[in-house]
Amino acid sequence: MYRALEGGDTIAGAIVDALRGQGDYDSSGDTEIDVQITVFRFRSTANTVWNGLFAGIDRLEGDVAVQSPTAARADYHFTLSGEEDLYFKYSSRARLRSLAHVLGMKVAGLFDHGV
Repeated sequence: MYRALEGGDTIAGAIVDALRGQGDYDSSGDTEIDVQITVFRFRSTANTVWNGLFAGIDRLEGDVAVQSPTAARADYHFTLSGEEDLYFKYSSRARLRSLAHVLGMKVAGLFDHGV
């Protein structure tokens, strides 16, 4: 299911978007992002529609490392379960995008801008 939902591209894209949004992504290719997913449990869309909350929760767990030429390496271990999102979504793809967005914001938050 991870490949079917294009999990790697979705997660990496959300991290890049969050970093780019605050000026921490070097589009020249010098920023390295390494994402290792250790737990990927997502309910299918059909399972979610038919069984709702009885189908269990989604879970995304792993590690992210970001090396930017302008900042120290940032390492982050994450566990996301869908509780971080305030809105229920039936679509597996929409739920993955939502958790990827949350992860991107958390990773971007690792970079201190002295604010």
